[in-house]
Amino acid sequence: MPRYIMDQYEEKALKDIEEYGCHILHVMEEDEYPRFTYSIGIQKNTGQPVSKMLAVH
Repeated sequence: MPRYIMDQYEEKALKDIEEYGCHILHVMEEDEYPRFTYSIGIQKNTGQPVSKMLAVH
């Protein structure tokens, strides 16, 4: 089975999760879709599911 090689963005995400407890991603607005931000890694460090939604118009 071939070994998976992470790219620089995946390495940065894992480093941030290790150092800060999460990694924040910003998705830019495109056409009719609004921009949004989300985090990954919080559940890994806390053992608790995290789900928050906030809409600002």
